[in-house]
Amino acid sequence: MYKGIDDRGPYYRVSYYFTNWNDSDNVANQLRGYTQRVGGTTVRQPPHQHPLSPNLICMSCDIEGCGTPVLNSQGYPYYLGGFKANCEYRTATWGPLPLNDPENVNQLDPSNPVLWCSQEIDFEDEVYILEKNQYIWESDSSPSKIPVKVTVGVTSMILTFPQLPYLPIATVRSLRNKVNSVAVLGVGIGKLWFKGARTVRELNTDGELCNKATLVFKERDVEWNKYLRPDGTWDYLKNGSSARVLAAGDLTPLLQI
Repeated sequence: MYKGIDDRGPYYRVSYYFTNWNDSDNVANQLRGYTQRVGGTTVRQPPHQHPLSPNLICMSCDIEGCGTPVLNSQGYPYYLGGFKANCEYRTATWGPLPLNDPENVNQLDPSNPVLWCSQEIDFEDEVYILEKNQYIWESDSSPSKIPVKVTVGVTSMILTFPQLPYLPIATVRSLRNKVNSVAVLGVGIGKLWFKGARTVRELNTDGELCNKATLVFKERDVEWNKYLRPDGTWDYLKNGSSARVLAAGDLTPLLQI
């Protein structure tokens, strides 16, 4: 066993010995963890935690046969001496375990943590210009007669789910371009806009195809369905059937893909 610290943080390197070569694939999968789709649910088996440092998980595993190989009845090599599983344990930025962030201080919503997911934030603002407005000069109360800029805080929230064992097409399509009808990610109703998603194909730990899905949300200090009036206040817009500009929906299924 070896341990140390480098520019990627602390690590352990450990070798485990097993007597039956036939168990090598299953051992590797269990050590590395995996994801799979069971019915309509994504099942995530976390990687093995190092016994001496449970915040470090198995991030790589290579199998080394022991002894002289022989060919089995199918013509595949079989090691009578068993095998060694050589593993490296490190932390993972996508936080598969609660103890990777015990106080949830790196979560967008600490009261409802989302595991197996990296979370990024961009703090921005948007500027709205009122050409015709009702602002007046403070000194003499005369009409301003100039365009007025109104700034509103906007936060981009980017969530990335690795090793997703399917394409979440139906969920993304049904909720794309909607605002939240219930509080989610610590954001009040109507202030979170699901802009869409992007997927990139990758490989699962068992060699099967999977995806890395990135979801993009925009939070605004003012509800997205509110628009700026000439007097500087915010109000809802609706059409003749009382429908607002952006439809609302429950966005929580996006956090359960």
